[in-house]
Amino acid sequence: ECERRGRALLTILEDAGVSAKSMKNRPSLEAAITLIEAGGAEALVVAKLDRLSLSMLVFATLMDRAKKNGWAFVLLDVGF
Repeated sequence: ECERRGRALLTILEDAGVSAKSMKNRPSLEAAITLIEAGGAEALVVAKLDRLSLSMLVFATLMDRAKKNGWAFVLLDVGF
């Protein structure tokens, strides 16, 4: 998908076996966001929204953080 959009895939990070109920114990997600906010990438690509967050509050918080810090989400399962 990155290639189709003309973007480079920098890395693949995953928090395997960790619940998406909250941001707690999500070291790979935090590492990805830190990389993006340090200027290392423009967007966070997520295969499925429910693997990013099961909570609308957590998702809204992440969207607000992205907006404030100038980065974007690419949610492959919802075409966003």
